[in-house]
Amino acid sequence: MTPEEKKKGGVRLDQKNVERPKKAKKSRSRDEIIRRRVTILAIVAAVMLALAVGLKLWIREPDITPPPIPSDGADTPGGGLAQTSDRKEGVYTFLLLGRDTGGGGNTDTMMVATYDTKNQTVDVLNIYRDTMVNAPWDIKRINSVYNANGGGEKGITALKSCLTDLIGFAPDYYITIEWDAVGELVDAIGGVEFDVPYEMHYWDPTQNLRIDQAKGYRTLNGDDAMQVIRWRKNNDGSKVSVGDVGRVEIQQDFLKAVLAKCLKTVNISTVPKYAQILLDNVTTDIPLGNMVWFGTQALGLNMENLAFHGLPGNLNGSAWSRTYKNYQSYVLPDGEAIVELVNARFNPYKDEVELNDLDIMSVNRDGSLSSSRGEVRDTKAAQATVIPTRTPVEPNDETDQNGPGETEPNDPAATETPPPDPLESQSPAPPEEPTLPPEEQPSGLPEEPEVPAATATPAPAESESPSQPPAETADPTPEPTAEIPPEFLPAMPTPVG
Repeated sequence: MTPEEKKKGGVRLDQKNVERPKKAKKSRSRDEIIRRRVTILAIVAAVMLALAVGLKLWIREPDITPPPIPSDGADTPGGGLAQTSDRKEGVYTFLLLGRDTGGGGNTDTMMVATYDTKNQTVDVLNIYRDTMVNAPWDIKRINSVYNANGGGEKGITALKSCLTDLIGFAPDYYITIEWDAVGELVDAIGGVEFDVPYEMHYWDPTQNLRIDQAKGYRTLNGDDAMQVIRWRKNNDGSKVSVGDVGRVEIQQDFLKAVLAKCLKTVNISTVPKYAQILLDNVTTDIPLGNMVWFGTQALGLNMENLAFHGLPGNLNGSAWSRTYKNYQSYVLPDGEAIVELVNARFNPYKDEVELNDLDIMSVNRDGSLSSSRGEVRDTKAAQATVIPTRTPVEPNDETDQNGPGETEPNDPAATETPPPDPLESQSPAPPEEPTLPPEEQPSGLPEEPEVPAATATPAPAESESPSQPPAETADPTPEPTAEIPPEFLPAMPTPVG
């Protein structure tokens, strides 16, 4: 090798462009190729089978087991038929609760839904928030049960037990929805076309709630939707009011429109967005695997098989409140009609619900309350009503915002004079002698009554319903008579809710 060759890197560098002989590739037989592909396919199939088995075990039809019978004989949610009757195949029930934290957190929207997965039908029963139940406190509306029992799981348990007394069974699962979710969902689906049935104008500074919606058909955004489903009356001087029953009707019509829009817009890109809204605003005891199973079953559901019903009863009932000193509006359930509707549309059990399975409250002619089971838990309410002289007695459904009122053990001694007219039980007709509204009440001291004040003597009350027993016997110890004569007592104003 010359010095020049060493300097340039030697002879090997000069041979870099020389082609080298290629190594001979191993030739694979056709059989080997087929075996390799079959092996890969077998591995993929095994993985897919394992996933399918896992999903089948996870995504499964619910197994509803009856609640245990307590050894102490205490009431349990779902008692009665749940412990004695077989289930109908593929029929499941749900308690749907709408909570409005801006309105104190009461469960003002309450529905019981029955889903028949075999026949692909859904029936929804609206439980009006003013429905009277056998509660041990003064304001016996069903919407107070959840909060009065501490909310959470305890509130749900108490509410299920209350529903068992009202409709004969406890729902299998519960779903609690914060009303804010409705507004978010409406925005997520691009608004909802809806015919607003009334001019809606209401302002409540205590809740920072303003409702201003024009009547007519248009596309509502999330904020519009929240105003519409919260409204039940105007306070702008127009005196338009639909009450709780009318509000429920508006809500169910609007929810139908939302559901129809969701079914039209749901696709693989929108599902994550809808799911996130639900996760942020929904509390439920449905296991995730069961929830997915229900979702797959619901793919075969159409709007024609969705039906809404209202709880049967007297929608214009009222009963005296010893806390607020006026009549409170109630929905008084009709036991026989409830039994008929539940057995036809909602009962998930093979045995039928019977009237004696229910605990139905009623108002007697003397203003006392009765239970179809013979025991009123609020013993003071089982006594004849006593009303202060010239106290406004128009039914009022707005004065329960601070809670259910006093419970029975803390009730003050009665100091009122007997009512001038008996309260007709479960009758929508007004009293024979209507009371003047609060603004027309005399501002001075009341005139001396013709009959001296006296404490009402408890007596057996006459029930309007033949299927319900007389009111319970009141405490034999009479209430003390007022020390101050009624002619020196000032007129009591109606509390403002």
